[in-house]
Amino acid sequence: MTQIVEIIRKQLSESALPPVHLEKAEEGLVTVVEKDSLGALIASAIASKNQGRIDEAISNVTKANRQQLDAIEGITKTLDEVFDRPANEVVFAKFRQISPFEMGVEGADDVLDLVRRFQREMLLADSSQIERLHELESEQTEEFEALAFFRERFSDGSAKADVEEIETKLKSIADELERTKTVILSSVIMAVCDFMSERQLSKTSLPAHYDVAGWLYQIVTSKVLTKPASEVLVV
Repeated sequence: MTQIVEIIRKQLSESALPPVHLEKAEEGLVTVVEKDSLGALIASAIASKNQGRIDEAISNVTKANRQQLDAIEGITKTLDEVFDRPANEVVFAKFRQISPFEMGVEGADDVLDLVRRFQREMLLADSSQIERLHELESEQTEEFEALAFFRERFSDGSAKADVEEIETKLKSIADELERTKTVILSSVIMAVCDFMSERQLSKTSLPAHYDVAGWLYQIVTSKVLTKPASEVLVV
């Protein structure tokens, strides 16, 4: 958490707004980054499908897509308000159901612009970090499951060494997860600030920076790519 807060304060510190407003916005962004990504939810859906739990798989995919669409709509609505323009209607027009999963949207040009800016920033940083994030989240889930098994099965403490080994692994995974999330978040914030500064919104609309960054982080860390509907091939 420390690295995440530091990068947020380093890159989003300019404002004439009362500190209480910044604290609330900052807290919201930290909460988004600390929780599992939408990629983890998609991974859970894939695992459920492979195990024959089709209803659960469909439920998780639907939930992930809904949250991703909510993020797209959140950015669009916020920017419509900031720019004082008529509301844009976002349409979830297409969905590619095989890898690479893709969500095709219409009416979300600003979101697509932000995604492209993020991708350029990640090329300068380390584009492999998204994939690594998903790997670490999967590893963490597996280790938590193993930990629960040993604690329940060997409640008498006879598996203490195994439990300690797993706890050490979990600490290592958590540390790398924070570093990985920080790299991704830094590129997200840079993309948002670049987008806003082009529109002379570097200071006057700072709370929007936090909100848009949180939604963009959710979008780019999903296993479902967000693309223009015209570029999504449904097979």
